[in-house]
Amino acid sequence: MKIVLVLPYMTRIGGAARYAWEFGEFLTNKGDEVILVSLYTDKKLYNSKKIKIINLADTTFLPQSIKFWTNLSNIQQRLANIVKKEEPDLVLFNHFPCTLWAQKFQNIPVLCYPQDIELLYSDTYTNNLPTFTRILWKFFRLFVRYYDRKKWENFDLVIANSNFSGKKLEEKYNLKPNMVYPGANTKVFLPTEKNLDEKSILLIADGKVRRVEFALKNIKEILKKRQDFKIWIAGNHGDYDRELKKIVKNEGIEKHIIFFGQVSDSKLCELYAKAHVFVHLQRIQPFGLVFTEAMSCGTPVIACKPGAPEEVIKDGETGFLINEYNGDELIKFLEIILDNPKQSVEMGIKGRLRVQEKFDSIKQYEKLRKLLLEWIN
Repeated sequence: MKIVLVLPYMTRIGGAARYAWEFGEFLTNKGDEVILVSLYTDKKLYNSKKIKIINLADTTFLPQSIKFWTNLSNIQQRLANIVKKEEPDLVLFNHFPCTLWAQKFQNIPVLCYPQDIELLYSDTYTNNLPTFTRILWKFFRLFVRYYDRKKWENFDLVIANSNFSGKKLEEKYNLKPNMVYPGANTKVFLPTEKNLDEKSILLIADGKVRRVEFALKNIKEILKKRQDFKIWIAGNHGDYDRELKKIVKNEGIEKHIIFFGQVSDSKLCELYAKAHVFVHLQRIQPFGLVFTEAMSCGTPVIACKPGAPEEVIKDGETGFLINEYNGDELIKFLEIILDNPKQSVEMGIKGRLRVQEKFDSIKQYEKLRKLLLEWIN
């Protein structure tokens, strides 16, 4: 099988980008030929002799930039030229904004496996914009949503990454998608023995200020009663990172925080495995690879509902689910884990078993590849 994978960007390690890259490597190990096309791929982060990488533009072509929209037809044409030249058996798109380049190709199936379907319905692309630009984008986004819906008509098949995402796709695009879960590499994300005397709470700084700030403000309430744990924060996103450190200083909890900055996959595995609990509070989560990674490392997780975390986490067994941004619930469940380190270990064991049974990446890659091959044969 020769396949063109189309993604928005490959500029940082994590989430949809890492999943697509690992799936590409899985395909090449099966003898398939993979061409990865995105606006821009950072070859310092993603480089392989087996995967062919083609950039359509550069890092300045952001969806909220004028350059992106004035060059949209050129980007679409470049993609068409690549497909014509490469003659793949199949083209697989990811999520917005690359869905805007979707088009029919003669005798070539066009599929979509979006990892996040809420990007056009949330403020992900507007949070860091000046106020006036943010207001303009919110109005312009109404047109973009209409244009994006029309583009989805080009897909021969859409594959959801969770039942929750599948329902959202039905609501927004009137589709009945197939479903294949992503997953964690259980041979890479391995558990290790936890130091029960040095408790830690792990947070991921993923560019969303509100969710980490909310967690920190509530953890501060626990610190007023006890100080027998540390808060680990992994990730680094420039201005956002500086803002987060300012929040930590203003809250007066600096001595309880360890910032690790941008970490390698191996270091991330280590942090997952050594932490006593992983907290990630994204609202309306379409799936969340981070949950399966932490669980694979034997660490219980705390996440928000509603969303796909309800499909991944067994509430009270492998972690806890809180109602969206409910501080009292977050404090309650954190204290349960801090008070009962052995229970935390038991939850972690159950979490790893659940990932091995249902969310192992190799098993899920096999399902996805089988589905793609059905469209070729």
